[in-house]
Amino acid sequence: MTVYVYDKLYGYLLQTLELPEGSTLPENTTTVAPDPDLVYQSFDGTSWTGGYTRDKFQAMNDEGVKEHSAILTPSTQSQAINALGLQVSALIKENAEIKEAINVLGLQEAKATATGANATATDAKEQGGN
Repeated sequence: MTVYVYDKLYGYLLQTLELPEGSTLPENTTTVAPDPDLVYQSFDGTSWTGGYTRDKFQAMNDEGVKEHSAILTPSTQSQAINALGLQVSALIKENAEIKEAINVLGLQEAKATATGANATATDAKEQGGN
């Protein structure tokens, strides 16, 4: 026998099962068949109520998607702010790289200066200086 499993809270059809004849019906099931021409029907304990034709349901769904897409599409102002944020982020990264390069050059300069000072001191001692 064909049984229809429905949602406990709202009564919407969840699935269709085949059970052996004479089986005890599980909870939230019925043998009353929903209207095959309607979707999104609700079982009220004795019959299926409400529902929409497939075309009507698809049109409602398309309209809902269209409305949500309009909400989710960022405004021109939001897009401009986002673009500026990306530019600022890139500039911050570039600035950090420049600071790192300056630090490396500073260390190289310090080493060169230290090496040059040691060389001058060594030259002075070799030439009889203090």
